[in-house]
Formats: sequence, structure tokens, C-alpha cells
Amino acid sequence: MKDPKNVKTLNLLATYYVTLHGLQGKPLNRDNPFAAYYTQLMSSGYGIIRLLLPNVDDGLPDKDIIVSTSFFHTLIKEAYDFYQKIDEVDNLVHPMMKEQVTQQLGDIKFDEFMESSVNVYKNSFFELLNNYNSYKEDYVNIKIGVLEEYMNDFALVENYEKAAEMRDKIKELKDNV
Repeated sequence: MKDPKNVKTLNLLATYYVTLHGLQGKPLNRDNPFAAYYTQLMSSGYGIIRLLLPNVDDGLPDKDIIVSTSFFHTLIKEAYDFYQKIDEVDNLVHPMMKEQVTQQLGDIKFDEFMESSVNVYKNSFFELLNNYNSYKEDYVNIKIGVLEEYMNDFALVENYEKAAEMRDKIKELKDNV
């Protein structure tokens, strides 16, 4: 994967993955694919500002970030495993981490921060899946699962046009597997 838009989306997804894991008070294992991705970016001189704030100009020349297809699929699998548990993340925040963040933001702001972080993670994951095509069966099954969730969400808020769009994408994916 080399498309700059997908790389930016992947970086945003990775940032929120690491952030939400960090709030649980557990460091990422070295064998975690997102830890490996961050290490790869930092060792390539990509720049922490560009990674954490993709819309801010850090003054560094553009660098091509190339993510191999197999590593990308590993990242997607890990991201999906976390995606399936994302609604429980509020309950998993380490009390000491919540206390520290609450001291800075306040209780209500912490809740808004958590809701915003979860939404950015979910939307980044959806956008990445929506913009990247692969016919690997595991990837397609993950994409179908996420599209079905979005289809149901659109139907619940009576956005039937978007729900139908998701249904059609699901059908197309199932037909091509």
C-alpha cells in the first residue's frame, strides 16, 4: 500500500489504536503489529508530528511510506480484533490513567474525549477498508462485517440510501469472493 490517502488514514487509525490501548495502562507488546508499524515509521525518519497530526506541515520533505500487502493485512486483522471490543474500551480505562486525564480535562471532557477517540478509530477503520481493495478472504470477511454494522446503523437512523449503498457493496464483495 502506497496511496498517500490510505497511509494517512492508516496513521490516524494507528494513533488512536495506540492511544486507546495506552489508556488501559498496558504497554503494547513488541510483537504487536501497530508497535512494529510505529517503530518502522520512526526509524524511517517519517516524523512524529506527521504521524500524530497528519494535517500539520512539519516542514519535512514527503517520504513514501510503503506497507507490504501481507503486513497491511496483519494490521487490519489486529485493528478489527480491537474494533470488535471498542465499545467496551470505556470500561477498560485504567483508573490511574482516567484520573490523570480527568485532572487535565475534567469529567465531562474526558467522556467527550473517549467518545471522540472511539469515533475517530471506527471511522478511520471504515474509511481504510472502504478505500483499499483486496480479495484476500480474511480481509473481505472483515470488510463485510464492518459494512454490515454501518448498514444497520444507517438503517436505524433511517438513512436508507446509505444503508442500500452498504448493502450493494456487501453483495458485490460476496459475489467476488
